[in-house]
Amino acid sequence: MVVEEGKNGLTLSNIKLVACDIDGTLLQGDERSLTPDAVAMICRLWEHGIWFCTASGRQYACQRRLFASAGIEDWMYYICENGAAVFQGDMEVSKTPLERAEAIQMAKWIYGIPQCEALASGTRFCYIVPKGEDYLPLVRDYVGNDTVVVSSWEEIPEEIVKVTAYCRDGGKEHLSALESAWGERYHVALSGKEWIDITQADKASGLREVCKILGISPAEVMALGDNYNDISILKESGCPAAMLHSPDEVKKIAARLFRRAEDGISWLLDNLEALEPQEVW
Repeated sequence: MVVEEGKNGLTLSNIKLVACDIDGTLLQGDERSLTPDAVAMICRLWEHGIWFCTASGRQYACQRRLFASAGIEDWMYYICENGAAVFQGDMEVSKTPLERAEAIQMAKWIYGIPQCEALASGTRFCYIVPKGEDYLPLVRDYVGNDTVVVSSWEEIPEEIVKVTAYCRDGGKEHLSALESAWGERYHVALSGKEWIDITQADKASGLREVCKILGISPAEVMALGDNYNDISILKESGCPAAMLHSPDEVKKIAARLFRRAEDGISWLLDNLEALEPQEVW
């Protein structure tokens, strides 16, 4: 089996961390829980001394619950809110807040769009001023966020790390308008068919925080993703991999394409295990 090289001649045997997007990568279609194969692959990574972290636009609490179902939630890092919050187990290790007055202005601006709902995120809770009756159940029950309903955006009691637009008619319909309004100073990215996130950070900056803690280089990372908000982390990592269903702009950055995240992790581990010395009897 041939072990391929990543950027700058990095071989797969140098990989110290796998950073994986969740929606569309680790979870696909209508999946709400990890597959047994995904859990097995993550455990195999640890057996090889390779760390695992998420790299998602999701809230920390939502991510932790996903991995708690498999009993592995305390043994990993979480890049949350598209890089604006980073956790190790249950400990917050970094956050990158937006300027508060501008964050409130963003939320109000999105709120004013007839087809959109707004959401503002702290590191552990998100805050909404719902317009439609379906919005709170969507965010709290379907997305799985720890959610607080407020009567005004000024009531939010903590620093805001992300502002999100939920676009009932599709995120692409409103992306250019949000980019024109906020794109010069902030990262504006599609994070799903109906969702657009605005942050000061991105997934690449979150990855750099994790790498700093672990004492490794982003070049020693395999990153897996499928959407536009994954572009920064794919560019940052030494071994970028995308899903087969990814947009062309994402695919062209990737060194490898896989159907699912488990397939990419299995490919990495199979190559590494082929390098390990065999015991002689």
